[in-house]
Amino acid sequence: MSNQNSTCTCKPFFGCVCNQEVPAKVIEIINAFGGIHNINAFSNSVSELRYDVKDLTKVSSQNLKALGASRVEVFEATKHIQADFGSVTEELNFEIRKYAQILVKQEPKDTNTRGKLNNAQNSIKTANLEHLNVLAPVSGEILPLTSLNDGIFSEGLVGAGLVIKLKENSGKLKLVAPFDGKITMLPASKNQFLFTNSHGVELVIVIGLDSYKLNGIGINLLAHVNSEVAAGQNLFELDLDQFANEKIDTRIIICTSYSSSLTKIVNQATEAKTGSSLFDLV
Repeated sequence: MSNQNSTCTCKPFFGCVCNQEVPAKVIEIINAFGGIHNINAFSNSVSELRYDVKDLTKVSSQNLKALGASRVEVFEATKHIQADFGSVTEELNFEIRKYAQILVKQEPKDTNTRGKLNNAQNSIKTANLEHLNVLAPVSGEILPLTSLNDGIFSEGLVGAGLVIKLKENSGKLKLVAPFDGKITMLPASKNQFLFTNSHGVELVIVIGLDSYKLNGIGINLLAHVNSEVAAGQNLFELDLDQFANEKIDTRIIICTSYSSSLTKIVNQATEAKTGSSLFDLV
């Protein structure tokens, strides 16, 4: 069972950070970008932090380089920053987003900033959307989240969702995009990811509860992180033989994130079929 209590508001995707001290480097990098409330979007490529900011004058390229960035590019028209931190970038962005949920509560907002500031964990601006059809990323039997008995998803601490139990247990399996959008967060283990659209709808998709043990082996990424893909487009290829050899859970978890603009599931299908309607979000 998880040690995350019912009053905790941390995102399980990043792990509970209650009562933890934010690492100094995380604070320094965020400050170099102008502070937590100056950052609109926390994205990354393989080697670059790619952040959208509100005010470019608050960003210090010199400090980013002092903190390890080999190159910093500023795109004034789009208020976008690219800072090259090399091979540690993906883990670094994961840590920054993980602790941002603490800093966004602690750091005072700029009193000169008018309007509602974006949630620091949401890399997409929310627009009005009342309904979204979600496609099944894989085929299989649909089970409730309670069947996981993991103490996190099963207790509803992440959001509303379901589990797909695969029918296949060998060979290669493609996992497709549930709607038009992009992968906005993917740890090095590739065992789970955030998938987000331009309206702020966000899903957490987990490729087996213990697939992190594979360290990414047998999980082949077919799309680029932070690149737009169409609904039904291939995102991953799973080597189910590798999963079987290592006795890894292959159940696919699909769940709304804490910051998703739509969180209620309706019109759920009775069986999951790759690329076909799985449920609607309202």
